[in-house]
Amino acid sequence: QPVNSGLLNNISTVDGKPYGRIKSITNLQDTLISNGVLLPQQLWNRHLELSSIDKNGNMFVTMNIPTVNDQDKFVLNIRRMFYDSSVSKIVFSDIGFEKFTYNTSGLTLNPSETNVVFTSDMYGGMGKADLWYGSLNYAENGSVKVENFYNLGELVNSEKSEFDACFITDNIIAFISDGHVGFGGKDLFFFHLISNKLINAGKYINSRFDELAPRYFDGKLYYSSNRLSNRIDIYSCDLDPLELEKVLNPPPKTESPDNSEFQGNTYVTEVVKPDKKSFTDLRSSLRDDDPRKYMFTRGVD
Repeated sequence: QPVNSGLLNNISTVDGKPYGRIKSITNLQDTLISNGVLLPQQLWNRHLELSSIDKNGNMFVTMNIPTVNDQDKFVLNIRRMFYDSSVSKIVFSDIGFEKFTYNTSGLTLNPSETNVVFTSDMYGGMGKADLWYGSLNYAENGSVKVENFYNLGELVNSEKSEFDACFITDNIIAFISDGHVGFGGKDLFFFHLISNKLINAGKYINSRFDELAPRYFDGKLYYSSNRLSNRIDIYSCDLDPLELEKVLNPPPKTESPDNSEFQGNTYVTEVVKPDKKSFTDLRSSLRDDDPRKYMFTRGVD
C-alpha cells in the first residue's frame, strides 16, 4: 500500500501519525523540540531516524519502505544519507541490506569507523529482533557497504528483542534488552566483543521501567527512560571506558601468598551493588569481597 499523497503525504498510513524527522541542535542542552532545526531536503513521505554520522558526513538513517513486501508487511531499512555535489542535493543510497525481506534499523559505528552493529529480524536470529555485527567498507567509487555481518549470538541476543546499540570503545557495546534478566522493563547492558562477557549496567542506570537509546560521548553515557510516569527524559552519567574494560575483560588472576582468590580492589574504583536477585549465578561463584560482584560506577540518583 503506497503512502498518502498530496496534502497528507507527511502522515503515515501505518499508524496515522506524522513521520519522524531529523533535527539538528547547537548544544546538548537544547532538548526541547522547539530548539531543533530541521535538516533540509528530507523525504516527507518517509520515516527518518538518524543513528550515526561518520567523519565524512555520511548519515546512517533508518527509513520505512513505503510499499509492502510479498508478506504484505511494511519493513524498515538502513540507508546512507549524504550530500551529493554532482546533483547538489541530499540523496539516499543502499548500504548492502535487502529492502523487502527483513527489517534493519539502528546502525551504529565503532570509534574507528571500521565495524558496525545494527538490529534486524533477518533469518538466523535468536528472537524477535537481534543485534548483528559487521564490517564497514568504503569503496574507491564513494559507495559505503556493510559486509560480512553475523549474529552476535545467544550471549547477547534473547528470545525477545535487543536493540539501540552503541559503541563505548571498539571492543565494548551498550545496548537495550527486553529479554535478559534485569531490574524490570527494558534494561541497559554492556557487552565485550573480545571476552564475550555481558553485564547489566546496574540499578543506578536501570529501573523497573524502560531504559532506551544509549549513546556515549566524551566520558558520558546518555540514555532515555520513562521512569517518571508517561514522560521520556534524557539522563546522563559519567562512564570511564578503562574501568569498564577492567570489569568486562579483567587481567589474568595471580595467586596471593594466602591462596586467596583476589588481591585488593584491582577492577573498579567506585562500585555500587546491584540487585543480587538478578545475578544469582554470578553471586554463587564469587566471594563477598570480590569486586566482580559489583557492576558499575555510580550514575544518576
